[in-house]
Amino acid sequence: MILVGFFLILLIGSIEFYGEANTIAIDDGLALFFLYTGLSHLAFGIMGIMEKNRFKQANETGNLS
Repeated sequence: MILVGFFLILLIGSIEFYGEANTIAIDDGLALFFLYTGLSHLAFGIMGIMEKNRFKQANETGNLS
């Protein structure tokens, strides 16, 4: 998920470049959409890693609550 988040954030620049190179108008809300979607994917990926580490530590100590 983290890689998807980075890709979505980087896609903002690619779309803006494409719009300028081909003189195509790009909606201003599109950058905000990709930023929000990318950040949410990053947050979800980080939360998944943290949860995985928490379960791993609980497994090692025998405290599975």
